[in-house]
Amino acid sequence: MTAFTGIIDRQIKAHLRAKHRYQKKLERLQNRTRESSTTPHAQVDLRLDLERVLAQLSPRDRIICQHLSNGHTTTDIAQHLGCCRHAVDCAVQRIRQVFGKAGMQVWIDPNYAQTGVEE
Repeated sequence: MTAFTGIIDRQIKAHLRAKHRYQKKLERLQNRTRESSTTPHAQVDLRLDLERVLAQLSPRDRIICQHLSNGHTTTDIAQHLGCCRHAVDCAVQRIRQVFGKAGMQVWIDPNYAQTGVEE
């Protein structure tokens, strides 16, 4: 029973860490939106920026990006698309580059600080 307790404990801790990272990411995004503009059009501007970035991706990379935003793992995405996991990993790197070049690093990197420096 002790081994199972340890496994369950690790899973719970991993879940709580992921939840904490997600909350921090939401806080950074909300702060960034507030700082960038106090007008009600800030959400529209952010949506337009996101659409502009997504338009730069290939159709397959957009599908992968959508799956990632839904919380799917690279292995799950690879199985769904019928390709190897390495192909999905390469696509994720391309997606990261496009988002990074567009100045939307905070959307893809949970450790990205507001100042643009890794924590």
